[in-house]
Amino acid sequence: MNGHASNGCAVLTIVAKNYLALAKTLAASLRQFHPEIDFHLLVVDRTGLPVSEIDPKMISLIDPLMMMNAAQYNRMAAEYEITEFSTALKPFALRHLITQGYGKAIYFDPDILIMRPIDEILNALDG
Repeated sequence: MNGHASNGCAVLTIVAKNYLALAKTLAASLRQFHPEIDFHLLVVDRTGLPVSEIDPKMISLIDPLMMMNAAQYNRMAAEYEITEFSTALKPFALRHLITQGYGKAIYFDPDILIMRPIDEILNALDG
């Protein structure tokens, strides 16, 4: 992880832990074309998460309690099924990245495979 939040770019995905392999594949495909972009992962059901399977040089885990309070997180977790919960957390996670100093924050679904540079997306965010 570069950790260059100041005006840099961050890519985010949100998964349940059974989709961890997809998130790791997305991170690797991003790294192939954009090693300068920090990749962030929010795992909605972190209990029992095999953290040892996550390379901190490639993936930065977002602690949900850094972006919202525990009562709010727990209320949403109880109210939504897992896919809806993941979707509901997107604005919180993106806002968290912006408040961390990233000038650009991009969300990709975890089942995305990046096959070429994402310069068009990055340039669109400049405008």
